[in-house]
Amino acid sequence: MEARRAWSREARDLRAPEIRGIYPIPRYAGLSLANLPATLLRRMGTEPPREILPPLDAARVPPGDAPRTSVVLLMDSLGWRQLEEFADQARTPLERSVAQWMEARGHPITTVFPSTTSSALLSLSTGTPPARHGIVGYTEYFPRWGAIYNTLTLSPVGASAGSVLWDPDTFAALWNPVPTIFQHLSPSVVLLPEELAGSGFSRIAYQGARRIPFRSLSDLEHLLTALLCQEPSQRPRLVWIYWDALDRVAHVRGPLPGVAGHEILHMALTLASVARNVPAETLGEVELFVTGDHGHLDLDPRAVRNADGDEPLFHLLARPPAGERRAVFLQAARGRLEELGAYLATSLPPDWLVLPREEVARADLLGPGPNHPELWERLGDFLVLPPPGASWVRQPPGTSRKESGPLLGAHGGLTPDELLVPLVVARGRELRELP
Repeated sequence: MEARRAWSREARDLRAPEIRGIYPIPRYAGLSLANLPATLLRRMGTEPPREILPPLDAARVPPGDAPRTSVVLLMDSLGWRQLEEFADQARTPLERSVAQWMEARGHPITTVFPSTTSSALLSLSTGTPPARHGIVGYTEYFPRWGAIYNTLTLSPVGASAGSVLWDPDTFAALWNPVPTIFQHLSPSVVLLPEELAGSGFSRIAYQGARRIPFRSLSDLEHLLTALLCQEPSQRPRLVWIYWDALDRVAHVRGPLPGVAGHEILHMALTLASVARNVPAETLGEVELFVTGDHGHLDLDPRAVRNADGDEPLFHLLARPPAGERRAVFLQAARGRLEELGAYLATSLPPDWLVLPREEVARADLLGPGPNHPELWERLGDFLVLPPPGASWVRQPPGTSRKESGPLLGAHGGLTPDELLVPLVVARGRELRELP
């Protein structure tokens, strides 16, 4: 009960509205996903470099001896709301046992902005905010190539080929490369779905780690057990797990509490099975961190604004909109800045928030500097934040209507459901307390 009261207090603080009294902001000073790398380095006996964000607030990470191996489990789309709902709706003894285990070890933190996978994963692997590493949306304008690219596929929006930006000549220009946590904590291993293991984005985000693909949850369990059972001299210092099933379901079906709860339960049972097959002495040298890259929001298919039919808007833009369904970046054509601002003020519903570039900068939504040298050119002049449930879409050439049409779940914005994520920290021996 005390843990749940602490949950409520911490989440209430993180949900406090900061942007025009409406939306909260990421807590880069010590309560965000981007603070985890410095925490991991310090826990492993390595002083974090000055160019990354500070460690997490000490209240979020219990004290303890330095582990020999840290395991980070990143469940894509696991938001704080999903964990709260799982705990609230636990009915069976098994569900209640897992929920209580997580309650005793979990706290809310924020992700970064935009609350999207590419921005969050790079912040999580480097300890730098989006303003510094430069990846600031699912789609993003890259001025040196004069086009809007999908930051996960690293290809122009609408192109069928993947990872076209991955080569030595373009890589360094894509983002501000700083050493990843995997380079600091070598040897490191990343376990991720087979279809993602060789992608250009994975090669960027997980530089310095050996990438091992898995094909199923049982395969993941087998691989993790084998890694932890290696001789101490051979065991990785850092094992990173990326699990994306929840995100794929939530986009299509919406962030259904039952689905998220089952994902949490299945992953907990997987970790418990690993713990039963790893020697107790080894578990005593392991520390586990479970978190998500963003939350997820229910979308109303009736509250979709389709930019493709808005000819007056496109006449005022220097390039098509970029960013997210839930966080749209717009660049005014030369000499049309005031006209664009006036058009947005009159054409959008009153509950759609339009923030000029200066307000985005003052609020540190993208994190503290030094900024990526192309940051503001990539973003543009205005940030548009649709209200909860609403989304902004367009259909670039080469995409099907299914790909760009209404979905039942999305993320990217600043609502608490999108911004707040859990952080669960446990020593390896505590995994044997799971059912």
